[in-house]
Amino acid sequence: MSSPTVSQVRAWSTRGIALSDTAAQVDAMVDAFDAVMNDLLRDVDAVSQSWRGDAARASSAQADAEKQFSNRLGITILDITDDLHRVGPTFVHSCEVARTLADSLIADGYLVADTGAVTPPADARPGHPVDVPAGASQTVAATIAATNAAVHHQDLMAALAAAGRADADLARQIDSTLTALGQAADRATTSVPVRPEVSAIVDRRASLPSDPKALNTFWDTLTANEKAALWNADRSVGNRDGVPAADRDHFNRRHLAEMQIDARTGSDTRFRALMTLERALQDPTGSNPRFLLQVDDRGRGAVAVNNPDTAANVTTYVPGTGSDLGTIGGGVDRAQTMVGAAERADPRAATSVVAWYGYHAPRGLAAAAGPASAAGAVESLDRFQDGLRATHEGASRSHNTVLGHSYGTVVVGEAASEGHTLNADDLVFLASPGIGGPNSPDDLSLTGVAPSDMAQHVYASTSTTDLIGLTEGIHGISPNNPVFGAQRFTSDHSNHPRLGDHSAYWDIHPDGRQNRALTNMALIMTGRGDETG
Repeated sequence: MSSPTVSQVRAWSTRGIALSDTAAQVDAMVDAFDAVMNDLLRDVDAVSQSWRGDAARASSAQADAEKQFSNRLGITILDITDDLHRVGPTFVHSCEVARTLADSLIADGYLVADTGAVTPPADARPGHPVDVPAGASQTVAATIAATNAAVHHQDLMAALAAAGRADADLARQIDSTLTALGQAADRATTSVPVRPEVSAIVDRRASLPSDPKALNTFWDTLTANEKAALWNADRSVGNRDGVPAADRDHFNRRHLAEMQIDARTGSDTRFRALMTLERALQDPTGSNPRFLLQVDDRGRGAVAVNNPDTAANVTTYVPGTGSDLGTIGGGVDRAQTMVGAAERADPRAATSVVAWYGYHAPRGLAAAAGPASAAGAVESLDRFQDGLRATHEGASRSHNTVLGHSYGTVVVGEAASEGHTLNADDLVFLASPGIGGPNSPDDLSLTGVAPSDMAQHVYASTSTTDLIGLTEGIHGISPNNPVFGAQRFTSDHSNHPRLGDHSAYWDIHPDGRQNRALTNMALIMTGRGDETG
């Protein structure tokens, strides 16, 4: 394989930054495709309510076949975005390295041919090129320039070769996916063979790995058709931690449409909650796509604003009392607000915030006085954080924060103590009534953080006019209490205590001024917690 030229790498470097935009556009097209197919599914269901006989049965069978086909097609298209997310950054980086090296050599005074050949200038002299000692004689300067040029030539050729390999790898990955896409498109009404190990899972003779990291490793070996076969056999596969966010979103949106159809003949409350969830998936900004990471028939769900698998900063927001699918829209709005604040704090880094409604929150204040809901959420939240780590793309580790509000702080506290460890970098306790057993940061545990350093990774704030402050002691000492030892940050307050202050931490005023709590949260989420005040 021949190496690309310098001019080719320059062009690739300029255009390579568009790869992430292309991936986002493909994601959006799959979402639109899913929406059309879900509408078709609802229409077929509406007609089938009054249509009987052989023709109706044949139509229903055809609709099922088309549903399975469209699912295979959609997940195959998503594999293209996975290729761009997984291999694209390496391609862009290698092109940038080669381009930067060529530019620096030219700036230093060397001659760089388009083939990558590096030669000394005809007028080489002391101090020119810049890596020739200024005190050398003319003869020695010419010798050093020639010697250095040979070394620079080897370095540039190696950089060009690396860019060529990255280009070939990206092309190979996309070509393979496009081939699979063509095969999927040809199989609308025929079954697609899968490997024996996948068939065993489909037939329930075996199970998917329960560990998120192991599941992600296995998932990466699957073809699009095998992924679709697993979903056809188990509608909850999109809820599994360790499955990439784009795939979870695709499968769960399909499942959501089916759940809405089922709910029409059951509880009005459940149907309204599912419709609320669907509305929460709509992106009003046009630039912050939402990902449905969980939905089940027990009222639990999770929605991410921006893709957590590709974001540099990932925050999980855990809400408090009264939180369920019927109120998830408010949680997603808060997630959107936090994304905006984080983007203002660090415009260079992408941030994703997940509204995690993946537990049964207490329904009222009486239930919130007990620990049962938090205890039942521990394993789910721990596993969810492990899943975010397992599916994250790129060489750089994301900065992960878990932020609990109100009773959600009890959940977070329990999930990071008493033998449990959260796979995150920082914890934020907002408007907390106490967090259960922990009495100091030393009682909490984060993956990769030494016990002696925990106090630098635990943050807390409660507005002085938030009535939640009156409940301290119900779940132990508040992390906002100076005795606890967390990093405390400022929140705005009113002239007197009021109920609204319990939810005012995300407020942005008409003049653009935001609650100081939101400003501080954004600093923590973007890895600048030492700047909070």
